[in-house]
Amino acid sequence: MKNRLITRKVKIGNVEIGGGLPIAVQSMTNTETMDTEGTFRQVVELYEAGCKMVRITAPNAVAARSLANIKEGLLKKNIFVPLIADIHFTPDAAIIAAEIVDKVRINPGNYSDSKRFRKIEYTEREYLLELEKIKETFSPLVEVCKKNKTAMRIGTNHGSLSDRIMSYYGDTPLGMVMSALEFLDICQGMDYHDIVFSMKASNPLVMIEAYELLVGKMKERGQIYPLHLGVTEAGSDEQGRIKSSVGIGALLAQGIGDTIRVSLTEDPIYEIPVAQSIIEYYETLSKNMIINPLHTYAQTELKSFSQHTIPRVISDLRNIDFNEKTLKKLNHFFIEGKWCKKDVASDYFYLNKDQLSQFRPHNIPLLIDYVSWNQSMEKIYPVFTFKEFERAPQKSEELNFLLLEKEEINEELPEKIKNIPCVIVLKSNEVGSILYFQNLIEQLHSLEVHNPIVLYPHINQMNSQTAGGRMTFESAYQVNLACELSLALSKNLIQGVFVKLENGVEMPSLFDCYQASRKRISKTEFISCPSCGRTYFDLQKVTKEIKAHTGHLKNIRIGVMGCIVNGPGEMADADFGYVGAGKGMITLYKGKEIVARNIPSEIALEKLIELIKQHGMWQEPEQFPV
Repeated sequence: MKNRLITRKVKIGNVEIGGGLPIAVQSMTNTETMDTEGTFRQVVELYEAGCKMVRITAPNAVAARSLANIKEGLLKKNIFVPLIADIHFTPDAAIIAAEIVDKVRINPGNYSDSKRFRKIEYTEREYLLELEKIKETFSPLVEVCKKNKTAMRIGTNHGSLSDRIMSYYGDTPLGMVMSALEFLDICQGMDYHDIVFSMKASNPLVMIEAYELLVGKMKERGQIYPLHLGVTEAGSDEQGRIKSSVGIGALLAQGIGDTIRVSLTEDPIYEIPVAQSIIEYYETLSKNMIINPLHTYAQTELKSFSQHTIPRVISDLRNIDFNEKTLKKLNHFFIEGKWCKKDVASDYFYLNKDQLSQFRPHNIPLLIDYVSWNQSMEKIYPVFTFKEFERAPQKSEELNFLLLEKEEINEELPEKIKNIPCVIVLKSNEVGSILYFQNLIEQLHSLEVHNPIVLYPHINQMNSQTAGGRMTFESAYQVNLACELSLALSKNLIQGVFVKLENGVEMPSLFDCYQASRKRISKTEFISCPSCGRTYFDLQKVTKEIKAHTGHLKNIRIGVMGCIVNGPGEMADADFGYVGAGKGMITLYKGKEIVARNIPSEIALEKLIELIKQHGMWQEPEQFPV
């Protein structure tokens, strides 16, 4: 990848990462660690699917010792996949595991600190004394790792920042970075450097900012360690794939990242093809593009186009039949004499002249090429090429669309269009659409041009047979679209997207891309962990049940967590939380507060719905004609 961030090489078993080497895919088992046979089988399955490293939870010393049995079984089968021990709260388990596995993952927020959502006031001296306590607890692990040539991931989770860090830096990306750097200082002081970093959050925008801040801090220190990318608690199905692709994609597109893990509330085998597809996308991108970091811009607005700066959706229907049946498929319905739409429905349709003459739905905004347009067309807006716009005798008084292709971009263009009141549509026929227009966007902002920018991206038809056909064409499309839009949305570069539709079916993936980047909320936001050996219930089944009953609740966030390790923290910005408290028992949260403990799992969903209703946040699903 051109302009990729070159990091220090770190050896993890027989795998090296960093230093510009290929990006490695990894995953984590969700079996109970003490079930060594089941865990062994899952490790083998992940390895055979293309996983380069496999992580296993070690919640206590007994589980840490059992990792030796799993490793021994792999060696007997001549499988040399590196194993990683996942540690939370238990330094003794970390020290045991470090003598067995190839890498140990520790979380700075709970390795020696604690999280009880307390605000603590520290003097500078008191804070330094706390750091000495951390050094006392952490140093023995560093010594064991150094002696055994065991690598370490210092993995900060946004939701498990300690009370000490939260009190000093706040619940911020900077707090995530500083939490990790405190542990790095101890490692470097002991001349230990086999370190990998991660900055994970369930919010992709927080995750992106944290990694970017960490890279900046490491550059200042003169040593850049490898980076493990991932969006934690991304969820399941389309929402989980897209949220992961937006977060990981925006960083890879800037050359940041050495290994990735896609965290889905599904069987871990289904994480692998998603991760491989993300890497495949950026390998395609990097063949032709020189990747540079992009600036983040404030949202721009043209009142006739962007209401409250919510990004728009424009569907290009010129290749399909346009009629009432098609509009129903696209979530538009004719009710009481006018067209109404669901939240996940296009705002504009781009048509050709023949389609307009056959079917004309009034009160739906339509676009048409300028050559077929005249000023008498109500709620129909012209799409110009630049040459047409320069010589056009007539323009819409309300809304015009200026279509620019990358071949038309030159140094003079920003000056020519800076006073034109129009929506600028940037169209590319190649992967990495937004990067081709990077210089133009920066020039427009430097000239204080505030026209809305809409991207008409190229969506590469990826191979849906990745990893033995475990990924459908639709899933591949979702990942590709999210990767293509990740930078544009996370950096506020665009205010809308054109989608070319075929066969009258609009994939809702774009709305999940908007939701993942917090730009347009159209459904319930679910924060759910991928499950592991610490999980107390069937997380996949329960998450699907909760989604089926609450997925229509717009502007509500629900956390579904298998255990208390990251649960209360990662879902701290959720409105409601459903967290495993033990075998068959669930604890319900309202925000950060526990409202009901140890509810039998058989009635927990019913109690969750009651809780939502008690707080006045329940809505019945919208009813539309079938």
